Formats: sequence, C-alpha cells, structure tokens
Amino acid sequence: MSFDLGKLFIEWRRIVPNGVPNPGNAYHLVLLKEICLAKGIERDVVDNVIIALEQDDKGGLDDKEREKAKKMGLVSKGFGNWAKEKDGPTTHKVKDGKLVPVGDDKKDDKEKDDEKEKSTTKLGGDEISTDTYAKSLKGAETDDSDTETQSQEQIKNEKRKKDDNLVDTQLRLKKGDEQDKGGAGTPESRTGETVTVWGGKKVKELMGKGKSYEDAREEVRQQLLEISKEKNALLTKEWVESGLNCLDWIQENYGLDNIEEIAWDTPEGNDLIGSTGHGTSADMFVKTTDGKKVGVSLKKDFKVFIVNGGFDKKIKEVAEMLGVEVKDLPENIQPGHYNKRRAEVLDKGVPKLDTQKDLIKERFEDALQNPESAKKLFGKAYQKRINYIAARKAGISPDKFKKLPPEEQKQMVDNLTGDDLFDSLINNPPYKGEDIKVIANIAKIPEVNKATNLYDDLRNLDSEIADNLMNFLNEGENLDKFKELVSKETHIDDILFGSGGALDKLEVLYGEPGGVSMSPEAVVNLFDIGDLYEEYKNADDKGELKKKIQEQVKNKMVIQREQGKPVIAVRVNNPTPPPAESILPIFSMATRTKGIGNSNGLEIQQSAFGGLCFKNGNVDIDSWSDKDKTKVVNDQVKGLLNDIEDENIDPTTDEGKQQLRERIELLERWDSNNKSLKKLKDRYEV
Repeated sequence: MSFDLGKLFIEWRRIVPNGVPNPGNAYHLVLLKEICLAKGIERDVVDNVIIALEQDDKGGLDDKEREKAKKMGLVSKGFGNWAKEKDGPTTHKVKDGKLVPVGDDKKDDKEKDDEKEKSTTKLGGDEISTDTYAKSLKGAETDDSDTETQSQEQIKNEKRKKDDNLVDTQLRLKKGDEQDKGGAGTPESRTGETVTVWGGKKVKELMGKGKSYEDAREEVRQQLLEISKEKNALLTKEWVESGLNCLDWIQENYGLDNIEEIAWDTPEGNDLIGSTGHGTSADMFVKTTDGKKVGVSLKKDFKVFIVNGGFDKKIKEVAEMLGVEVKDLPENIQPGHYNKRRAEVLDKGVPKLDTQKDLIKERFEDALQNPESAKKLFGKAYQKRINYIAARKAGISPDKFKKLPPEEQKQMVDNLTGDDLFDSLINNPPYKGEDIKVIANIAKIPEVNKATNLYDDLRNLDSEIADNLMNFLNEGENLDKFKELVSKETHIDDILFGSGGALDKLEVLYGEPGGVSMSPEAVVNLFDIGDLYEEYKNADDKGELKKKIQEQVKNKMVIQREQGKPVIAVRVNNPTPPPAESILPIFSMATRTKGIGNSNGLEIQQSAFGGLCFKNGNVDIDSWSDKDKTKVVNDQVKGLLNDIEDENIDPTTDEGKQQLRERIELLERWDSNNKSLKKLKDRYEV
C-alpha cells in the first residue's frame, strides 16, 4: 500500500497537543492510528506506518550513515530527503538505507511509479492499493442505495469510535503525560471536559438498557470517581461532580432520549455532528433527534479565569492577548518589577526595626518559650520559622538542619536569643524568601508596624502593582482590546450571535449543582440591548447592527476599584434613581501574594456573582432566588477566608475585624442563616 507520508505527518502534527509528533508517546500513537483509519489505511498496516515514521525520525539512515551525512554537511529534511540546509533544495535521497545524489535514482523511481500505477488507485485524494479499493466496493452487486446507506453508517461508526477513543484516552491521562504540555486550557480542564461527553454517552447507553437517569448517572459517577482515584490521575473528584452537573442540565433541558449524538470538539466529533468550522468556544456538541446541532461550552464553576498564575509569566500572556510586546509594557508592570519594589521597601524599612529592638527581642524570646505566643507571632508555621532562624545562626541550610538528630535541633533552638534574630537575619542582608517571611512576621507586631510602617508597605505592594496594571489597561486602545477580551472569555458574542450557521445554538454551562446556563435573554437584559438585539434578529443585513451591539456592550464595561480592588464591572441603569446608575463587578483583577515573601501572582477571574449576573440577566441580588443568594454568600465567605489566609485581612487587629464585620453585615442581608457565614462569625468573634 502507498500513501503520502508528508501529508500524513502534517495531519499528525496538526492534531497532537504540542505540534511535535513523538512516535514514542502512547497518546500520540493513538492519534496517529485515528488519522490512518480516517485516511482509509487498513488497521493491519498502521503499525508499518508507525515503524516508517520512527525510521524517518532518524532521516531513514542508521547511525553509521548518519555520521557520513554529517561529514558531508547534510541535514535531514524528513521523509528520506537530505540537503545542505533544512529549508534548502533536496540534494540527496535515501535508497536502500544509503544516501544517493538526486538524479541517480530516477530510473528506479520511474519503474516504481509504473508499478505503483498498476497496483494502486486513488480514494478521497489518497492512493491506496487496488485490493483495498476492491474491498471497499464489496457488495456492489447489491442495491446502490442500500450500499450507500451502509457505507455512510460505517463512516459514522468509524468517526464515533475515533471520537470515543480520544475522549477515553484524555479521561485517563496521568500527570506528566505528553498531553499535559499542550492544547488549550489546563490539562485538568481538558480532562474535565471529557466527563460530560464520556458520562453522557455512558448514561445514555445504560438508559437504553432500561435504567433510570438517576441510577445510570450514579453508576457512571462511581466509574469516574474510580478513575480519579488512580495514582497521578488528571481527573479530579471536583471535575467529576462538575461535569455531571452539566449533564444534569442537558438532561433537564434536552433529554438524553432526544439526543442522537454526543461528541467532543475533535475533528471526528465535528464531522459526526456536522459542526466543522463552528468557530465558537464549544467544548462538546449534541445533535438532537430532530437534527438540531447544539454546541456546549463547559465551565467547572463560576470562577472563570482569564489568567491565573505567577505575575511574571501571566503579564506576558496579557501582553500577547492585547497585541503588545512585553518590552513595551510600562516599567511598573514589567516582569521582575515586584521583586525590585519589595527590595526597595526592605532596604528602607528594615533598618527601622532597630528602633524597636527591645520589644522585638522580648516578643521573640517569649515565642521561644510559649507555643501560643509563637503562633501569634509567626502563625501556623511558627516551628518552621524558628527552625529557620536556628539554621541561619548555624550557617547551614534548612534542609541540612532537618537532617540533624532531633536532640541537636532542639539544643540549637533552645540556645536562640533575641540578639541572634537580629545578628543572623534581620541585620544580615540580602534577604531571601524565608528571610522576608520572618521579617514580615516581626514587622506585623502592631507596635512595630506603627513605628516603622514596614508591614503595611510590604502588604501594599500588591495593591500598587494591581493599580499599575489597571492604569495600563485603562489607557487608549488597551481598554478596548481588554474589553473585547472579557467579551470573548464570557462568550458574549457566541451567545448573542451564534456560529454563522454551523450550530443552531451555543449553550454555556457552569458545573454548579443542577447545572447553570447563560442565556441570550440574560445577556440582553444585563447590558440593556433589548431593542438593538431584536432589530438584529429581524434584519437581513446584520453586520452593522452586530457592531452597534458589540460597541454598546463595551461601553457598559468599566475598569475601576471596588472595595479597594480593581474590577471589571458593568454599568447598570437603575429603575428608580437615585442613583441613576450602578457599577457592579463581573470580573475581579488582583495581584495576590500568598504570604509576604512568596512570589506575586496575577488573577483575572469571573466571580460567582458575575456568573449569576449572566444567569439572571440583572445585578439585583435581592430579586434572585434563595438558592442563588446562597451561592453568592458561600463564594464571598470563601473569598474572605482566602484573604485571611493570604494575610490580606488580619482578624486579630481592630481594622481587620471592622473589615470582616462590614462584609458580613452585607452578606447577612442575602442569607442570614448561611452556615458558612455563621462559622466565620464564630471563628473570628465578629
């Protein structure tokens, strides 16, 4: 059998996650097999294809011949072609494992071509053996329409199997597998997508055998949980629950009995559904029994991140999203700027600690004797901090300290004094991460902070960097570009304008209990575009109206501060002024340092409040269902606990308690009996 290896490799390269096919990667081989089958290559020759590609990875030569090629100044272009330069003209080809100059093998090639013409034919643009082609025509003596129907069903079955195999492979991937390094979204989110696809197919199959939806769902849930428990599994329990919540919504609103096909967003899945070129954010598709094609964008929960990770890495992503070179970013949001500013604050503030030396020594020595005092001074990690100071005094690393006998460690700690704290750490720059954490703990002592302002200055660095970023995003065309980015990430365009015919509808589902969707009606209400949108739906020429709607949506968005933090908000007209207009946050934007001394991070995310705004079509929480109010409150309580954990709120101070009290009073308005809220109040006595 003959076929175009070049075309095959290009297709293989397109479909592998990182764009670099690896014959030694099991997942890549699964993809290769699916491509081969799609090309009409028989299963019994697929292994030969793989072997050929493995050999070609070495340029078709053994090690001895490769060394000769190297001495000749040749490089492999792939598929047996060699040249002086990778992009230059082919000067040599591989024949029987040897390099021959181009031209010397023309006679042999002509003979092979003549033979190929006799033994091969073309099917779908690919050359296959006449024998294989004859097999494909088996049953030609039967009625043509029956044969065609049979062939179409066979093709659909093959596409279905390919999509199923890809879904199953992704579902069972482990951390560190090749797929972990490429593709859109995180490895966990890509795996999470497959829960709804795989689960939907399995539940539908079990329902076909007489089981109820509830019983089938629970059986499938247990199967998925078993996969999630496997060592290094990418699939998590949270994604299992989230994916099945989305399936609940599909069952409630479409009914699995009314669904003909369920597919992932793969080339095979799109072919099966008829959604190729849909151009939307859909992660999966369903085709109903009446022929409707529905795309589904799957979200784990309401926390939809635009970016989330270390600041230095993620600011580069933001720049790329905005079409800006990193070098052209303002200096105050450049990678490394936070560390530079932190060093400046430390250089200025640490010498001031000497003015409070007696107090600091007293508190430290008390902490050495009293675990409660130690916890108050250094937090939950107090023993780690004290051991670190002991290691610094001894001039050894924390790892070496850990390896010392316990009695030796204890003796070194017992011998610590307040002077050691100053001599070995506070007055001994330069400061590393753990040094900074100790200094921050010391600077946090209320009397010390009042005298030096060092802790506040360190803590305020997050706000400073966030403000710098907000100011940058509010500049000129950056603002428009960023609003367009938010629109894209919230799928506003997909929801309002669809996919140009490839899909009948797009559903955006959040994996909250029961599943939650974002509807066109809700988006229309939220952005007050009802009249324009109605005109758009009825118009023959929709282009200009679409632009007007997009412009109004952008005009309704603002970037400003809310509770001291930058947010992306929506301007909402109030029915009964004053005020005539409210600004309600949909996305939050924060540079967050999870404990002073750690690297700072960058988060731009949709909150539970934002997701529910899109669900309900308004920002009036008082008008929402009790269930939705509870979701907002639970999310806010989690946020408060994170702020406390990350030291953004200190509940041991009067100021911190007041912050908590004000936030809690607002939340009690919506769900006064919330269990999480009551626990928070009791825990911090506010």
